[in-house]
Amino acid sequence: MKQTLSIIVVIFTFIFPSLSWGNVDGKGLICGTKEKLKYGYTYPSFYIFEFGYVYNNGIMEKDGIIVTTEGLVQKYETTTSIIRWKIGDLISTLDRKSLVLQSRVGEGELNRQCKVFTKDDLIEEVNRLVKMYQTELEKSISENKI
Repeated sequence: MKQTLSIIVVIFTFIFPSLSWGNVDGKGLICGTKEKLKYGYTYPSFYIFEFGYVYNNGIMEKDGIIVTTEGLVQKYETTTSIIRWKIGDLISTLDRKSLVLQSRVGEGELNRQCKVFTKDDLIEEVNRLVKMYQTELEKSISENKI
């Protein structure tokens, strides 16, 4: 009987890889940090998982103001080791153990380290980051000579 049950579990693992392997709904991620680019900065992205969908959002500067963006919503799939979603040509895969988010478009690839939050804690952290980045931006602008 145990052997039959084991075989059934293995079969379901291969037949239904998108079956939820641990509930991620109600959780969120903040991935990456503020990074200096040649002409400005890139800011963290954040993701909220609810009702089987991932909400892809970000932080950016627009006309001297740090704002949050609302990205696309997409259904996600989970296995015991990854969470994956696709938006257009962008394929995002989160390693559930290391919390490294790999985002690929064609041959291009970006890996970012993530931190897990509850939805409420994520919203608090994003608000804190927006205020911190706004303060940094205002300070750098005030130091301009012209």
